[in-house]
Amino acid sequence: MSKIIKQCLVFLLGLAALVSSPMADDSPIYHEVFYPDKITPAPALMLLHTSGGFDREKRKQLHQRYVDQGFVVYMPDFFKRHRLNSSKRFTTWTTYREPIEQELTQLLEIIKQDPRVDADNIFAVGQSNGGYWASYLAATQQVNAGASHFGVWKWPFTHNGYPAQYFDQDSHPVLVLHGQKDYVQKMRNVEPQWDIAQQRGGDLSIHVYPDAGHSWDCDFCKKAKYDSRITNDAINRTVAFFNQHRR
Repeated sequence: MSKIIKQCLVFLLGLAALVSSPMADDSPIYHEVFYPDKITPAPALMLLHTSGGFDREKRKQLHQRYVDQGFVVYMPDFFKRHRLNSSKRFTTWTTYREPIEQELTQLLEIIKQDPRVDADNIFAVGQSNGGYWASYLAATQQVNAGASHFGVWKWPFTHNGYPAQYFDQDSHPVLVLHGQKDYVQKMRNVEPQWDIAQQRGGDLSIHVYPDAGHSWDCDFCKKAKYDSRITNDAINRTVAFFNQHRR
């Protein structure tokens, strides 16, 4: 094989690696947007999925509930770029923590530029894995307020203190909704993390549902104890909390 052909092959392989690299793309992460009927600029929220992934979250149709309340809803898929799935969920908060932080922040800047969005009133709500990221956005003052539904506060083996470590005295408020019978994010593990976040200055409004487990809003998920009453209450509490913190 000639030297020139070898050089060409090396160049093409390098180019292919660059294109396929999840970090080579400067464009926003994949997301979908849902608008309410009103034409005037509306408050917006970022709806962040569980470790079950974007498609499962969309199937729940929770985004429509918020749209019906007058919010523009941005739904990002923060797994897709990094080829993550449920079995790789722990790397969300370790290997890919900082890239995902940057990607959500980048998307937030896009939301602010949307002419149909009231840029002074942007919020974040997430379930489980997504609750972690909603806490990140509020704790780092990037949204007016956040809401964590059965959110991740601690995980086995690799816990590094986040999301509690994001909080300080300047953090924006977070509504924490959790189930006393949560079998994934157990109360004995999450309560100490709430204490740490508050000791660091975090403004947490905590409500615990005595009979709720994990994924109370999913009527088709395995192991989930779906409860429409709690789902409705959680959405209503979240909307009221966001409206309370509108500017």
